[in-house]
Order: sequence, then structure tokens, then C-alpha cells
Amino acid sequence: MGMESFVETLKDRFGKISELDVVSQFGDCYMDGILGWQYPPEVIRRSDREGRLLTMDLDIPCACQLNCNYCFAKEDAYYRPQEGDNPLSLDRIKTLLREAKSLGLQSVKIVGFGEPFENPEIFDFISFASSEDIHLVIFTAAYTLGEETFDGSRDRVLDFLYQHRVSLMVKYHTLDHEREERIVRSKGYPKKRDVILQSLLDHGGFNSQSPTRLGLENVIATQSVEELAAIYLYFKIFRNVHTDIDPPIPVGRTATKEQWERIGLEEDELFRLYQTIHSINRRHRLPFLGLSPFVGNAPCSQLPNGLYLTLSGKIVSCCGGNEQYGDVNEGDSIRDAFYRNPYRLGPESQEMYHSCPYREKAGILTRSFLERVLKSLPASG
Repeated sequence: MGMESFVETLKDRFGKISELDVVSQFGDCYMDGILGWQYPPEVIRRSDREGRLLTMDLDIPCACQLNCNYCFAKEDAYYRPQEGDNPLSLDRIKTLLREAKSLGLQSVKIVGFGEPFENPEIFDFISFASSEDIHLVIFTAAYTLGEETFDGSRDRVLDFLYQHRVSLMVKYHTLDHEREERIVRSKGYPKKRDVILQSLLDHGGFNSQSPTRLGLENVIATQSVEELAAIYLYFKIFRNVHTDIDPPIPVGRTATKEQWERIGLEEDELFRLYQTIHSINRRHRLPFLGLSPFVGNAPCSQLPNGLYLTLSGKIVSCCGGNEQYGDVNEGDSIRDAFYRNPYRLGPESQEMYHSCPYREKAGILTRSFLERVLKSLPASG
């Protein structure tokens, strides 16, 4: 099945595409990213100069009905109750985020520990974040958006999320529902997710501006290059849905290269994927800021500009690494941890990371691989 056939399937499933690509729609206002995660280079440079905390990854206490084969949380990577870890309460997290706000915090990415919308307190937390002028990027499996809190009305949920400072990253791997069920190990999940994703697209507000407030999280897990490229083309280029396609992080169930290789693409196929998506970007005139682990997207600025507050209270570099800078249960503050961050004062060339040090260390996605991709791309366009 070629890329064009996959695109036609996506049109049938989620609707026709706009006649205009994102650059034609938004022109110089277009930003390659989702609001609250990626930032323009000038914002990152200013944060570097001023020594400001820009963003944080965050866990909140919640359950999850999925059991993804690449999950970084299910293998006790950052939260180990059997070893005495207790989850931070949302009230404690609010206090810590107020402290982080004093350091310049602009956004928080809720990346775990499970499905945020399984926690009925999430809506109060969203209201809190908006009142503190903190933008939330919520990574969600989207089998629920917590509709029961709004008497079962999804429209009321969407209106609430749209009216607050929220972006949504929806889990989406493949058009093949049976394969999706095998990846997430949950029967019936894809149809539930597709209904909610369709509702978000139909709402229209979340992807009506740039940067968008709607995205897809697509971990590379047994799909073909043609399917991944079709998902990227349909959603990102023509529906203005930020599309994060990347190899699993070297934590949890894919902590080693051998574990990742069981579900990921062969290196020559991964190479072809990077070439294909960057060719799509050049054809549609998307801004090029350098290569990134997130295929076709802006480089990562998490290490010099962010922290990860885990459910256990430990403060580490990001959800993809295990460099610990503090523990709030042992008296460390967000400020202490931020100033211990060795990446914060790195050389100017490290202001945005064009490779992932943690993936590179695991041999999953090396800088030499990305440089080889870069050399293979046309010099202009």
C-alpha cells in the first residue's frame, strides 16, 4: 500500500483536506510546532541569556487503560511504589509550579504517569494552570476526555478545553485498528480514539491557528515508511495538526537498543523515513531549523530549558533520560534543581539539541545518523 492510498484512507476516515498547505494558510505566521511545546529560536535564546526556566514535563496521579508495548512508565522508570515512592498530590504539584513560575515557567507538558483525563481533578488543575498563565500540553490516549465530569457531554468538554490554556497531543500510531490494538494492548481502543479525534477536528478551534493546539503522538512501532509519511502529510501539512513521529525513548520498555529494535524500523527504513518527511517539508516550504529526533519537526530544547517533575517527586532532566537534579521530598526546590542542570549553561551550539543525547547513548538515533540524513538532502529548497 503506497503513501497515496494511505492518504485516501485518511480522507475517508477523517475528512477531506484543505486545498492549502499550512504555509499557504498561515504564511510567515506559521510555526513548526504545537503551542506550549516548541518555541521560536528567539524565545529559546532569550531564556538561555536570562537563565530562565521555559517548560517542564510533569506526571500527575492517574490510571491508564492501555498497556503500550513501548511505555516508559509501566516498568517503574520514575515511580516505584514497591520501593516506598508516594505520588505527589495535585495540591503539592500546584505549589511547586507556582515556584517554577517565578523562574519564568511558561508551559507544562503532562506526559504521564497514565491517562490524565482518568483523574476527575484534571479540570480543576487546568483552571489553576490558566489562572497562573501556564499553558498545558496534555498527552492523551483520548479514549476519554473525562466527559462524565460534564454530564457526559463531549461538546462541553471541548468548549472547556478550548477556553483554557490547553493543547492536546493525541496518541495515534497506525490506520490499522488491529495493529493499533496490539501496540497499546487494549481491545476496542482505536475506535474510541478516532471518535474523539474526529470531534477535535470537527470543533475546528484547536487547529485553526499557528502554532496549533492539536497534535498527534506517533511512536514508531512496526508501521511502514509509507504509512507514517501519509499520516504526517495528511495531518500536519493539510490539517494543521502537529505530528510528532519519533523512535521510542530509551526508558522503561524500550530502555535498550535491543528492546527498541523489536518494534522499531530497521535503520535503512528509518533513514528513508527521515528523507521522505524532509522532502515533504521542502516541497511545502516548511521552515527548516535543523534535524531533530522528532521527524520533520523543530529540534528539542528540553534539556537546557526544562525539567521533568516525576510522580514520585524526583526532578530529572526529561522523560527520556535519568539524570536526577533533585527530589522535592528530600527538601530540594525547583530552583535548586534548575540551577544544577548541567545543560543550562552549555555552549551556544547546544541551545537547541539536534540529536537526543539519551537516544544517542543507547545507539537508537545517533548524531552521525542525523548528519548522514542531512547530507543526503538537497542543498536548497
